[in-house]
Amino acid sequence: MYSKDAEIAKTLELSAKPASDFVNAAKKYRSDIYIVNKQVQVNAKSILAVLACALRPGTKVSLKAEGPDEVEAVNKLCEIIQG
Repeated sequence: MYSKDAEIAKTLELSAKPASDFVNAAKKYRSDIYIVNKQVQVNAKSILAVLACALRPGTKVSLKAEGPDEVEAVNKLCEIIQG
């Protein structure tokens, strides 16, 4: 299990298009990937789950993954949401 804290970029709001881009990036990895926000954990590969989080600029989250490419997955997804 690998996790990393990140803050949603001031210029990014995970509405439909950016959330879709994020989810599609997450789906490229074999690991199970999760976004944790306020002790709620959601599947980062589910567009509905990501949209339900209603993540706004400045929101602090943790990304965590478990699997063969967990470190690469978390680091890349952190880059995406941090801008």
